[in-house]
Amino acid sequence: MKKNNIIVFASLTMAIGVGFGAIGTHALKDLLNDAQLDLWNKGVFYQLVHGLGLLIVAVLRKTNNEFNHKLPTLFFKLGIVLFSGSLYIIAINKGFLGELALLKYCLIPVTPLGGISLIMGWIFLAKNTKIIKIP
Repeated sequence: MKKNNIIVFASLTMAIGVGFGAIGTHALKDLLNDAQLDLWNKGVFYQLVHGLGLLIVAVLRKTNNEFNHKLPTLFFKLGIVLFSGSLYIIAINKGFLGELALLKYCLIPVTPLGGISLIMGWIFLAKNTKIIKIP
């Protein structure tokens, strides 16, 4: 992956996160209940935080040629899609989509997998910056 591709992906992730935050605040506030809006906003928060994580990876990659960006990048991207994406879909499931029980039950296990991916992204970031030693 080219060095700038991570920056582009991170920037787009952040832009989409800000947009989704605005959608949640303005467009969805009358369509979703408080619990659903909380899920939506949690998805936005984690998307923004991990977009910043990707920017950290990009900066480290540009400043340190020995830094291995592949695993942190992969796990952050996967985690953003699985964790935040599943929260967005679960949040709107009872909203204007109506109740799609199958969708809800299919996505509930996806959210923790996304969370684990985000955690792994941070662990591999720490490992690759020599903050921690993992055999």
